[in-house]
Amino acid sequence: MQDNPAAAAPPTASQSQPLEIAKIGKDVSAPVLIHSTNPNIPKSVHKAKLNGFVIVNFYVEPDGTTSNVHIYRTIIKGANSPDQSAVKELEQSAIGAVQSYKFKPSRKNGQPVRVELNVQIHFES
Repeated sequence: MQDNPAAAAPPTASQSQPLEIAKIGKDVSAPVLIHSTNPNIPKSVHKAKLNGFVIVNFYVEPDGTTSNVHIYRTIIKGANSPDQSAVKELEQSAIGAVQSYKFKPSRKNGQPVRVELNVQIHFES
């Protein structure tokens, strides 16, 4: 029988417990955006004459990157039956922009921590 050191190794801290999501407030500073990219508005959105906004929810990690980026809500104004494929393209563009954001991370007791944010991205065509 062979020993398998990988199987016997104890879990690391990141494996044994999920990273806490700190609440911005009294003892937790807000992250500071240091790099952002505007979403590319797809031609289909202009063609469909969509206006409104997308709310994107995500985590800012202790290293200043974003994770778990997803659409929280999309509001389309002035369109009774918007082109759903154009809306999906717009949402993907918003997600891509937020995934490229870089932050000076939030801190708690001097240590960088994970926080959850929403960003509202407006668009007009």
